[in-house]
Amino acid sequence: MSYNPENPPWPSTAHSSSSAGSGYFPTPDHESSMGSPNPAYALHSSIHINPGSELPHQALSPLSPQSQARPRKDGSHTGSAPKNRPSSIPLTSSSRIIKSAPIILVRPEEVWRETLKTAYGRDKAFKIMQYTMRVLLLGHQRTVSVLRKPIGDKVVGRLNIAIRHLSVTRKCLILFNWLTPLIQITSPSETSVPFASSAAGLSSPTLLHRFLHAPPPVLLDLFNSVFDDVATFSKLGLVGAGIGRRAGKLADWMWFASTLAGLVEVGAERSMVKGMLSELERRIYEAEVEKVGDLSTLEGDEDEVKKLRSQYGWLGLSRVKLYMDLIFVSYNVFELQRARDPVQTFTGLFAALLSSYKMYESQRSELFKSAT
Repeated sequence: MSYNPENPPWPSTAHSSSSAGSGYFPTPDHESSMGSPNPAYALHSSIHINPGSELPHQALSPLSPQSQARPRKDGSHTGSAPKNRPSSIPLTSSSRIIKSAPIILVRPEEVWRETLKTAYGRDKAFKIMQYTMRVLLLGHQRTVSVLRKPIGDKVVGRLNIAIRHLSVTRKCLILFNWLTPLIQITSPSETSVPFASSAAGLSSPTLLHRFLHAPPPVLLDLFNSVFDDVATFSKLGLVGAGIGRRAGKLADWMWFASTLAGLVEVGAERSMVKGMLSELERRIYEAEVEKVGDLSTLEGDEDEVKKLRSQYGWLGLSRVKLYMDLIFVSYNVFELQRARDPVQTFTGLFAALLSSYKMYESQRSELFKSAT
């Protein structure tokens, strides 16, 4: 077939045709600007329309020539795309929607509401108020010593009355706290006592046996609560002043001993957690850097490292709080007088803030778990 440039086989314009019923596709501008090495083959080229585009599709004319597949030298055809080739259809906006988990927010008001429902939470709130007032009184005493004249005598009197009443209120809130350690002694759980399930079938231990084999911190907590309640009854006028004073002294000694036991326990637990943390970090390092071990366990190890670090931090806060309690009660036990008021005021306030923070975070975690 010879090619005559003066009489081409296609129409001279895109919108006119010499023969009826023989329509051809108009050539786009970007295709007409690109020269074709074979003009005769330009007649049989088809326009590829993206099926994912939003432009209206133009139907092929039934009389238009179909694109023919040109054979290659190796016998394969290039006119039709392989069936296994993935289509290049662009994703629509609906196919890119990623479902995310709903964000659960626990408001601080809800946490404080649930916290102040308990006697322990109210005790800590009143303790912060009490020692904040004591800090204000200390500042007032420093101001009076500098200015050499009384300022706000009525306010000072009201603060002293409020501090005394808050102290008695806190003592009343923690009355009968000895029931918790008593239940732990008389009805221990199977996890706290080794071989409890097997021993229960043989013989039931007596109450004296349970007291003798109870953990020392639990016994100290029990006696501390009992003596503290007797001192509270003395302040309420139910018991004589002498009995109340001796009971308060014994309660301070029990508090001092239980604080020392708590420091030993927290120190041992911190050492154990630190050892576990070092072991996990070493295993993660070997798996990532030295390519030793199963890489599928890295994610679980990293989650465990986060938990251990959080636990290690909380144990550190508990140790600081115990140190504050130890300093506070040492002034009562050993009857120290040097810088008694400022030391007990600031250590008591700091211990109250730490306890309230731990209690707040614990309650917030419980609310978050219940919401999920």
